[in-house]
Amino acid sequence: MKVLFEAIDAERRGISRSTHVQKFLRSLVGVERQQYTARHAGRIIGELSFGTTSLPPEPESHPFLAQYTGKIAGVIFGPKAEVRVQSAAGSIRLQATDTQIERALELRGEQVRIRAINSDGVLRLISLDIDSPPESLSVERARAHVLTRWSHTLERLAQ
Repeated sequence: MKVLFEAIDAERRGISRSTHVQKFLRSLVGVERQQYTARHAGRIIGELSFGTTSLPPEPESHPFLAQYTGKIAGVIFGPKAEVRVQSAAGSIRLQATDTQIERALELRGEQVRIRAINSDGVLRLISLDIDSPPESLSVERARAHVLTRWSHTLERLAQ
């Protein structure tokens, strides 16, 4: 209970401590006064009382990794350099470095695989490579890899 009370107290003062508590307090729209009492075996073990809250701002969406395939449609040079790719989903614009622009020019006309960070709808290019089908792995190659990679561990387990 102490941890819960500490989280409620921190969140109401604008100190981010628990997303669950934050979500709970945000759901109390219009509540002017709150009072919490924790009891164990009839004994009060904690009390918390407060008026208005000062919750921390809701977090923006978190950046995530995105992957696309397509063909280089164009590049833009300068301080706002970008690579444009035409994919099945449409035209994609990605912020890029000068080195990435040069790589995009090398891969013009090729089917490419792109990995980018999507941060609030802005795509930043991370990698740009020729799109090739994944290498198939035969049972024999997989077995040889496992035996080579894990031989020491397998020997110790066999003892």
